[in-house]
Amino acid sequence: MLVTCDRGCNREFEMKVKITKIRDDVEKNSFYCPECGCEYIAFYTNQIARELQKEVNETIEKFKKQKNLPKKKTVRKIEKTKKKIRSEMQKLKDEIERDEEHVKSQMSSL
Repeated sequence: MLVTCDRGCNREFEMKVKITKIRDDVEKNSFYCPECGCEYIAFYTNQIARELQKEVNETIEKFKKQKNLPKKKTVRKIEKTKKKIRSEMQKLKDEIERDEEHVKSQMSSL
């Protein structure tokens, strides 16, 4: 996917997602501008979010294979699970940003 660096050099580049384990079961999905090095964090995941993502993918595959599954019910299930994923990822992002701010304030007081 082609993106534009809007924090540094305004260069267009092909996004290459890098997954970095940052603690225990938490992974950061990000990409960098190859020109100026600006980091763009797409999202964070943990085991709960990854399991829910797996559940969505399995439901979609099951629906594709078994045409007799009720479409409305399946879509509702997928949307409900995606809402849980968004909630979990937002909670994780807030927690990580709070921790980073705490570390920054600790470092500035040294």
